[in-house]
Amino acid sequence: MSKRSLAVVFAVLASSAAVTAVFLFGFRGWFNSAQPPSVSTPIQRQTPSDDEPAPGDHYYTPAPVSLAPASAFLFTGKSPRQFGAVKGALQRRRAAVLRGRVFTSDGTPLAGVEVGVPAQPEVGRTRTEADGVYDLAVNGGGPVVFAYKKEGFLPVQRQIMTPWQEYVWLPEVVLIPPGAPAGVLDLPPDEAAAPPRGPRMEDADGVRQAVFLAPPGLGATLVFSDGDKPMNRLTLSVAEYSVGARGATALPALPPPGAGYAYAVEVAADEIQEPGAQEIRFNKPLIQYVDNFLKFPVGAGLPSARYDAERSVWLPGPAGRVVKVVGVKDGLAELDLEGKGESADAAALTALGVGESERRRLAALYAKDVTLWRLPLTGLGAWAVFPALRPPTGAVAPTWPVASVPGHDPAMPHPKPAAQAFPVAGTHFQLCSQSDRTLGCETPYVVEVALSGQEVPKGLKSIDLEILVAGQRHVKTFPPQPLQKSVFVWDGLDGYLRPVQGRRPAVVRVGYVYAAAAPARQECVLWREQRMMLGDWDARCQGLGGWTLNIHHSYDPIGRSVHFGGGTRREGLNLPPVVTTVAGGTGSLIYNYDDQPAIAANLSQPRGLAVGPDGALFIADGDQNRVRRVGPDGLISTVAGTGHRGYDGDNRQAVDAQLNAPTGLAFGPDGSLYIADDGNDRVRRVRPDGAVMAFAGQGGKLDYSGDGEKAASAQLSLLRGLAVGPGGDVFIAQNGFNQCVRRVGPDGILTKFMGGISGKTALRTACAVAAAPDGAVYVADGDGCRVWCVGVDSAAMVVAGTGKPGFSGDEGPAVQAELNAPSGLALGPNGGLYIADAGNQRIRRVGFDGIITTVAGKGQTAGRETGDGGSASQGSFRLSERPELGMGRLCGLAVGPEGEVYVADVGHSSVRRVAPPFSGISDSEILIPSEDGAELYVFDGVGRHLQTLDGATGAVLYRFVYDAAGRLTEVHEATDAVTRIERDKAGRPHTLIGPDGKRTTLETGKDGRLSRVAFPAGEAVEMEYDAGGLLTSFKDAQGHVAQFRYDDAGNLLKE
Repeated sequence: MSKRSLAVVFAVLASSAAVTAVFLFGFRGWFNSAQPPSVSTPIQRQTPSDDEPAPGDHYYTPAPVSLAPASAFLFTGKSPRQFGAVKGALQRRRAAVLRGRVFTSDGTPLAGVEVGVPAQPEVGRTRTEADGVYDLAVNGGGPVVFAYKKEGFLPVQRQIMTPWQEYVWLPEVVLIPPGAPAGVLDLPPDEAAAPPRGPRMEDADGVRQAVFLAPPGLGATLVFSDGDKPMNRLTLSVAEYSVGARGATALPALPPPGAGYAYAVEVAADEIQEPGAQEIRFNKPLIQYVDNFLKFPVGAGLPSARYDAERSVWLPGPAGRVVKVVGVKDGLAELDLEGKGESADAAALTALGVGESERRRLAALYAKDVTLWRLPLTGLGAWAVFPALRPPTGAVAPTWPVASVPGHDPAMPHPKPAAQAFPVAGTHFQLCSQSDRTLGCETPYVVEVALSGQEVPKGLKSIDLEILVAGQRHVKTFPPQPLQKSVFVWDGLDGYLRPVQGRRPAVVRVGYVYAAAAPARQECVLWREQRMMLGDWDARCQGLGGWTLNIHHSYDPIGRSVHFGGGTRREGLNLPPVVTTVAGGTGSLIYNYDDQPAIAANLSQPRGLAVGPDGALFIADGDQNRVRRVGPDGLISTVAGTGHRGYDGDNRQAVDAQLNAPTGLAFGPDGSLYIADDGNDRVRRVRPDGAVMAFAGQGGKLDYSGDGEKAASAQLSLLRGLAVGPGGDVFIAQNGFNQCVRRVGPDGILTKFMGGISGKTALRTACAVAAAPDGAVYVADGDGCRVWCVGVDSAAMVVAGTGKPGFSGDEGPAVQAELNAPSGLALGPNGGLYIADAGNQRIRRVGFDGIITTVAGKGQTAGRETGDGGSASQGSFRLSERPELGMGRLCGLAVGPEGEVYVADVGHSSVRRVAPPFSGISDSEILIPSEDGAELYVFDGVGRHLQTLDGATGAVLYRFVYDAAGRLTEVHEATDAVTRIERDKAGRPHTLIGPDGKRTTLETGKDGRLSRVAFPAGEAVEMEYDAGGLLTSFKDAQGHVAQFRYDDAGNLLKE
């Protein structure tokens, strides 16, 4: 009996061998999880319903269904789940389906919650169903913010990275009701009046109540678009998000990277409901006190933030403080502000902003020895306290390759499949069968996961395993024991219980769960994540009963593999990547207009690169003082800069603004494009509507200033790379005056982040910077010949390079490898770090395991030679003309949504692409040569075979014709001979008619597989299969019977 009949298997196995390989994600190896995975079975629903259009009968679908048509039932039909979608809004290449679940605070699934993406109104919205589950098809690529709302509940948002052509599960969400009345706050404040109080809350962490004290002179205004209205009172209400075991999932947004969650509250005023009102502003902070229910030490700081739902970011607020009432003197509370057990002096109280009015009310409200949190609120809305979340000393993440798919591993031996073939009468074609193209062959569906090694880390509480594939989510928790493995067998179905054709991306995550090092309300989970492909090709999609014509092939654009009709295959992902030029490289440096193919455009000093959510490539064309865009159609255009060097202000369309030698580029979560305008000593921001505005730097002189101040007033110089973190922080690599990386927070405040001319993390030239989804930041020190990583804990470590210029170390640890002027960085979707090793004229990659390899460039340059069209490892790059000069110039790198790497080849005045030789899902035809180059196969954008061409002449050898349902009906040869396939109304084939009229009759069983084939002369062949489609018996035309036996995994044992 096949194990696939069990659908999903989690098995814990003992291992006798220690696992020694190292598996790294982001090199820091961990990030906080606001919501630890819960033990659950996959959430699946049988869809579509009777009144929704189905994607078609899987057995006769002729090509793998890409995600856009596969998810069409969500937004089409009589009663679509996804309503308000504009026809054609979902782009085929970018399609992603986001799934999740919404609950109330007591764990009850919440139906009727409206879920949408504010930045993509054209794709429509959806509502949760009775089980709380929702599904929303969106255009993937980069971070997307989801908004949840329902009458009678507070709205929340969640930001998540969205790939192309994948399903993604969002974290669980809890909605809570609006706040309870807290009382009236008179303005100006009346000290004698009772202060507003929130409801008393109690859970396993303790008891607390929010109290609001207004300082003397507090004023508030109600802000409208046409002016402000002073307020004389505010009617407050308070709701705490952070209550109970599900408090972390109820937050208005996930915490910033590296932050734990302690307390979150919504403070609202009824007056905001006035028509046209936008917000309420205070002239000074309103002070909130709340019981120290988490028992933080007295004197501890309380990092606070307010959520800006319009911008979808947490804005840092004034730091709070844990204080203790140590007595009352003259009617005033005596406060310990430092944990010394002593009353603070007047200077300390004044520095904190605590006046006599506040102390008098504290004396009336609280008894001696009570400890409290003091939180200044600069406005109303959602406020949270986010202490740092740190693992305990000695905690480690899984440190080996956590998962493997033996069926897809080219290094593993693969048993020979059962194969049979017979001729088609009147043709030179054959019908072929192969057992590894059936669901019964399950090795490509099996994942082996290593959970622990010979020893488990000290303090490990449990091990979490999460597997995501095709819209399914499987989660399981294991005890902290050594030598554990888990085997997962995918059933080949998507999250709607529909069969899936071809390979699909899968994500395997293993998390080590620890108690946090400091008081916290959640555990600390150190994750390892690995991406891989699961599944394989089912020959039934060819519509010939599970058999294939030897000259009719299929292409899987997700798995990047060609499945030849004769039974062989060619794996594009196992072939070396190739290098091509995608822009410039014409030999001329003079601007030659837009709206033409990018490979015909002249570039001059291309530096920074960035890839937009739609896959478009953006190029900082330094000497042409422009930022150019290469669209998915290959055409180039200008998005910023007139071409004239200078600075003529902001707040206009970017194409009408002057730039001066732009260098770095980076996209923000909201779709804004940030430009390092180096010659103007400024960073500028191009909004999604195309308008440019000042962001950082005032220009005018080469200097260093502005730390701790608004970024727009700072002095910047010699700007190089840019990056934007998941929390909206903008990182700026600058070479002039104090070589360093500077950070602009979401509140617009500039600070020094890393580097300087002295200290352990001093930089010689800050060339490039890259920000990872887990909050880690990577910095390339060009002249220092190192790459650094700064984790969310602010600890810096070298991840590549020895500090000595040179070239060495490939296939070994990156920290022992020599680099020469690393000048560009980019992170791949799988966590790999790409480095532009400019002095060595190579692109190198540091993998999950910390091992460095060369992916492109042979280290030699020879005039205009590029090596285009060949193996990337043999390509010629000119990333740096004179690395020995130590100019610290940026060499742009960017990674596209399908893993392709773009390189700014400044010496060739071009942008190059390094990518697998076979294309993914495309809006145009896909051409793939045979291994010997004799034939060229033409497929449509989703892998259906259209033509076979002569590789030398381009003449059409075969042309394939399909019916309206996409099923093969005719094969046209170069001689004009035509072979036809006749089908019944259900699409089942019943006759093959050769060019001479000879008829081969086909019979199929209930499973859609060929069971008998009769030839014109009266002979016949007969077949039998098991439940998984494996051929068990074949009787040929002479009556000879072949029997086939398989093991439980569908591997052939005996013929």
